[in-house]
This record gives sequence, C-alpha cells and structure tokens, in this order.
Amino acid sequence: MPESSPALLARLWPARTSLRSRLAALAGIGTVLVGALVAVITGQVARAQLTATVGTALVSTAQQIADLLDREMYERWRDVEFTAGLRRMNDPKSSVEDRRDLLNELKGTYRYYSWIGFTDTTGTIIAGSDGLLEGESVAARPWFIGGLTGMFVGDVRDAVLLARVLEVDPNTPLRFVDFAVPVKAPDGTLLGVLGAHLSWEWARDLTSSFRVDNGSDSVLRDLDVMIVNRDGRLLMSLDDVGAGAVETLPVVDPELYAPRLANDNPTYWLSEWPDGVRYAVAAVSDTGYEAYPGLGWTVVVRQTESIALAPASLIQAPILLVGLAAGVVVAALVWVATGRLMRSLLQVVQAAELAASGVNLTDLPVHSRLAEVSQLSSALTHMMHELEGRKHASSHDFLTGLANRAAFESALQETLTRGVQVQIAVAIVDLDSFKPVNDKFGHAAGDAVLRVLARRFADAVRGHGLLARLGWRRVRRDARANRVTRGCSRHDSNPD
Repeated sequence: MPESSPALLARLWPARTSLRSRLAALAGIGTVLVGALVAVITGQVARAQLTATVGTALVSTAQQIADLLDREMYERWRDVEFTAGLRRMNDPKSSVEDRRDLLNELKGTYRYYSWIGFTDTTGTIIAGSDGLLEGESVAARPWFIGGLTGMFVGDVRDAVLLARVLEVDPNTPLRFVDFAVPVKAPDGTLLGVLGAHLSWEWARDLTSSFRVDNGSDSVLRDLDVMIVNRDGRLLMSLDDVGAGAVETLPVVDPELYAPRLANDNPTYWLSEWPDGVRYAVAAVSDTGYEAYPGLGWTVVVRQTESIALAPASLIQAPILLVGLAAGVVVAALVWVATGRLMRSLLQVVQAAELAASGVNLTDLPVHSRLAEVSQLSSALTHMMHELEGRKHASSHDFLTGLANRAAFESALQETLTRGVQVQIAVAIVDLDSFKPVNDKFGHAAGDAVLRVLARRFADAVRGHGLLARLGWRRVRRDARANRVTRGCSRHDSNPD
C-alpha cells in the first residue's frame, strides 16, 4: 500500500528536527524551486521565441524554393520558346542535321535536359538530341497534343520511350517535366512541335542545397523538403520515396497543409503527421513567374519538433543546474547565518531551564545584536521577575516583608513530619496596647511601627530560624495552632 503523504513527510522530516536545519533546508529547497520555476518559464519563453524564429525561417525557405522552382521553369520555357523561333528551326528548308545540331546545342546549355526533339505535324520525330527517338511517333503524347496549339508545360511524369534507350539506375525512377511549343514558318505555317524533357533531378538537386547537416548550428538543419502536386502526390522528398510510377507515389493528406495555404501571408505551425512525429511546418504554393503560369505545386518544408526546439531544452538544463547549486549555497549560508541566532536562543533556553530548576537568576545573561532575541530575553526576564514577585507575595507579608502565616505553617508542618528526631522552639509574640497607636496616630504610623519591629526581630534572629507575622487572628482560637502547640509539647523544647 503506498505510503501517505503525511507519513512520508514525517519520515523524511522528523518532528524534532532543529530549527536551524529546517531554515537551511527550506531556504535551499525554496531556491531550487525558484530556479526550477525560472527554468520552466525561461524554457517556455525560449520555446515560443524559437518556434517563431524557426517558423519564420521555414516560411522563408519554402518561399525561396517555390520562387526558384518557378524561375527555373520559366527559364526552360523561354529556352524552348526562343529555340522554336530560330531560323534553323522554323525554316522549312532546314535539314535534319541542322535541326539536330541546334537541339544538341540547346541540350548542352543545361545539364538537366534529358532529351529535346522536333516532330512534324503528325507526331513523328524528325530530329532528336543525340539522334535519339528519331522516327518514333509521339502523336498520342500529351506534350505533342498540347504543343500543337500553344505553349505547353506538363507536370511530372514517368519516362516512356526514353526509358528504353537511356541507361538509368533501376532504383532511381526516370521522371520528366515536359515543355512543348508549336514551330511555325515565318509565314505562319505550322511545321511541327518542339518538345523538351527536363529531368526531375533538377528539382531534387535544387532543394538539396537547402538541407543542412544535423551537426550544424543552423536553425534549418536536417530539413525535409517536399513538393506536392495539385493532386496531392508527393513528387519529391529529400527522404527518398522510392521507385515506381508517379501514379503510385504517396498521397499527402491535404489537411496537413492545404488549410494554411488559404491565408494571404504564408505561416508556420506545429502538427503531428501520420508517422507519429510532430513537425514544425511551412507550406507555400507556386504562383508562376512572368509568362509561366505555374503547375499548382506546393512546397512543404518541415523540421522535427525535437530538432527545431532543441535549443530551448538546452537553455533549461543549465538554469536547473545553477538553481540546484544556488540552493546548496543558500542552504549553507542560512546554516552559517542562523548559527548566532541558534546560540543566542540556546542561551535563553538554558537560562530559563536554570531558573525553572530553582537557581535564582536576577536576569537572563543573554546578549545579542538580534533585536528579536533581545526582546525574547527581556520578556522572559520580566516574566521571571513577575513570577518571583507573585511567589514572594504568596508566602510573605506585604507590610513587613516577613513570612506570612501560610509560609510559617508550611515550614512547621514540614519540620514536624520529618522522619528523624529534631529540636525546635516556637516563640509567639503579641503586641499589647497596639490599637491605641493606630487610633491616636493613624494606621500609617501603626504600619511604620510594625515595620520597625519586624526589622528588629529579624536582626535578633539573624537567619537562625523562621520569622513570620501571623496576623490579627489569635493562635488559641486557631485549630491548626492548637495542633502545633500539642506537637511542640511532644518534643524537648530548646530556645536555641
């Protein structure tokens, strides 16, 4: 059965733990708790600031990638459009060799061109870069059909004809982006279609430049950049998506990014993805560039939350360690600082215990610079004096200062009840003709006479025996006095 909280606290903190230990422990624990609270608050603030910093960087990266994609696509658009207008291409009398040389020159200007070809109006390839696919029919291909009527840009697709003639890695899918434009003679006659296949590897290489190794201090380390088409197909990810047809590529749930694209200003967010990992995410749609309209791609940049917000955790750890160290130091300082207080309090306690044991102390010998300790000492001294005064008043006559009847009877009773033979003498003195003094000179004078007589009797006794004032009651009428008289008669009386 689990131990209850009070029982656990009592076991960890015994009831008789010293005040000094408790103060030191409380100060140390309080400092550690404050340090922990500061660490938590600092971590939360750092987390919020870091999230904003990383998020802004992710949005900026996504925007840069989308812009570069659009610009590169526009440049290829212009390449094809410009080449279609060259004389060696649009002159009906140009030979196949002239057109092939022109196509090879264009292919050599950009290393990601996989193939460039010119077809007649029926879709038969007349000239191809490196002589590839010449004589093949592409009449059914979308790029040819689209290029007959105007500038055409096709989304990422798998290689069909070129897959048979190009040497490719079977583990690396060969995919293209198509460009096509009608080729017209100077008089406007349609001569055919100029088409270009741009390897999709250009997009992978472009986005890879934005990925920083995990060992870097950059906030953009270990990014995953994804390009998603308008159908939600994951066209590219820096984490390899494997081989296979485009139609078999994974589909990214639009709910993971699409709602954020509705905003005019791109933003970032934290969300959990189907792999169970939380990411900091930013998404930007391509909008085209100049005459290039764009293909509706979405650039999604994400970074695992553990990496994105790791610096916040790194900030908390030192603060916790500093708080722990500060707690130990503060506890030690409080222990040392309370030493003087504890010594002063112990002096007060020891003096009070001596007074309680019967030692006559006129004052508590405690001297401290601490105001509270001095006040406590003064209060206890006043209380001792007050108690001593009350004790003295209960056993002494207030007028003469001699022992009163109760003190006398108590002392006599104690003497008579001892278990050994003792010799005692009891002398009772009564003042005759004392009433006329009061009547003639007043009670103040009578009181003065009693005080003088008390001093004289005290001088005569000189500490040998007990001198008491019994008061106005007559002894012979007091039953207790009769018992005292009978008791005295049983002992050998001696005035000494």
